[in-house]
Amino acid sequence: MVVNTWSNIQRATDAQIIEWAEAQSWAREMATCQQDALWHAEGDVWTHTKMVCAELKRLPEWPALDRAAQIKLLLTGVFHDAGKPAVTVLDPDTGRTRSPKHAIAGEELARQVLRELGCDLATREEIAALVRFHGRPPYLLEKAKPEH
Repeated sequence: MVVNTWSNIQRATDAQIIEWAEAQSWAREMATCQQDALWHAEGDVWTHTKMVCAELKRLPEWPALDRAAQIKLLLTGVFHDAGKPAVTVLDPDTGRTRSPKHAIAGEELARQVLRELGCDLATREEIAALVRFHGRPPYLLEKAKPEH
């Protein structure tokens, strides 16, 4: 199956969706974008992304989700770090790799790609929001006073 429209995405297997994504220029950029080794020993963004997507199927709740929910989560996984190639820099003070505001860049990329596929507005915005806020829960857990 050629995955090039939203209706094809909805009929595709997880493997076909990942194969489609891997062929896209934005995923190829992810494959050449290295991450901070302290947080991501696996190296590049695309390798990390494929690992995240593979882990989704291991969630105990995954089999009980309807296919539409599975696709939303899979595409959130695909796009969650897709903004990193556009914003990744080497911190001159620490020498560490940083990707400031990558979630915002990823949100915009996800929105653009999903629009081009013909994804409906509600689904597109739900996935875009999940991409934008994917890093917030861990960040809040690490804060001494998350309410501030």
